[in-house]
Amino acid sequence: MLKVSVAIPTRNGSRYLRQTFASILSQSRLPDELVISDDASQDNTVEIAELFSRTAPFPVKIRAHTPSGITANYLNALEATTGDIIVFSDQDDVWLDNKLERIEQTFLSSAEIAIVSSDSSIVDAELHPTGKTLRGDTAKSTRLASRVNAGEDLEHFIRGLPLLAHTLAIRAQCRSVVLNKPERPVNWWFESWASMAALSTGKLALLPDALTLYRQHTAQVVGAPSATGLAKVTTADYLDRAERFTYLAGMMRATVTDSLLHAEQVDRRAGLIEAYVLFLQNRGRMLDLRKHQRLSAIANAAMLRDYKRFASGVKSFALDMIR
Repeated sequence: MLKVSVAIPTRNGSRYLRQTFASILSQSRLPDELVISDDASQDNTVEIAELFSRTAPFPVKIRAHTPSGITANYLNALEATTGDIIVFSDQDDVWLDNKLERIEQTFLSSAEIAIVSSDSSIVDAELHPTGKTLRGDTAKSTRLASRVNAGEDLEHFIRGLPLLAHTLAIRAQCRSVVLNKPERPVNWWFESWASMAALSTGKLALLPDALTLYRQHTAQVVGAPSATGLAKVTTADYLDRAERFTYLAGMMRATVTDSLLHAEQVDRRAGLIEAYVLFLQNRGRMLDLRKHQRLSAIANAAMLRDYKRFASGVKSFALDMIR
């Protein structure tokens, strides 16, 4: 059995926080501690948390935090945790009653797993279901989890697997790496940084089930992703992503002695990331060319193979021709 910590960053979250706490209390496997980091709330968020702490059947720590963004607030909560695994929650989430139990079982299934992510049901402000999940639907989530858990975790992470903060749980071995967040690249959201840091240490496991009701409302900082047509992509976008993944490859190689994986596994995974960085750099350079020059620049065996390996194949190739 593992010690389980739950970490919640809060800011003016009084409207839904009681429901979040109630869903944690209903867990078939209760947490061993709850850490709340509050960004100077102006409502009665802290009062609600303090009241809950007096009756909760597990320790509750409430930390004050000087507002400096949601990522810093998550890190402040993480810093105070002491569990073998740390499960993150938003202040307006509602958990299904077996969420912590499923997450703990998954970590216990393999010592190589550094990070676990479950799916979420997308609901409105009053918890009415929309019929969709963060990964699309149950069938899509099941297929995706099967591939990721069969060893394709990095490949799907590269292709943009949605790993929002509220879906994540990490092993304590990743904690110091996650807390050591660099200043660059800028605008590095917590979920992106924490996922990369954890993947530098071990493997990702996906749970296909939607174990959270992910509330959509106007006051939230980050909502579910939505399609908005052909996204505008620039050279800077590709180079920014290349910078982030270069950092990931470097972390993998730097932490090899502390990794949950064997050295040869780390080397293979870091090599895959480095190949992806080269692909991103080539795509970035290609966008600087005039459209009629792009085909000759990228229509070679290596690039065509990488479009299939790291992107959406022909679709991504075609989009790069017309962007």
